[in-house]
Amino acid sequence: MTATTETLTPAQIAQSLRNPMFATRDTLEEAYEYFFDLMNTINAADRVAAITGCQVLLNTIANHIEQE
Repeated sequence: MTATTETLTPAQIAQSLRNPMFATRDTLEEAYEYFFDLMNTINAADRVAAITGCQVLLNTIANHIEQE
């Protein structure tokens, strides 16, 4: 996703984020569980940074969706 000042629709946000190389999960809960399962495979010292980065990204996406 490139930086822009235009307001994106939820569909545009979804399209800009989607990568067909990766799978999806049926629910957000399942996706979170998968994410945390993966996080548990990496060094504990790196885990906090990875989780923080993911949550910042998710919060930002949520903010953009709510603006619509």
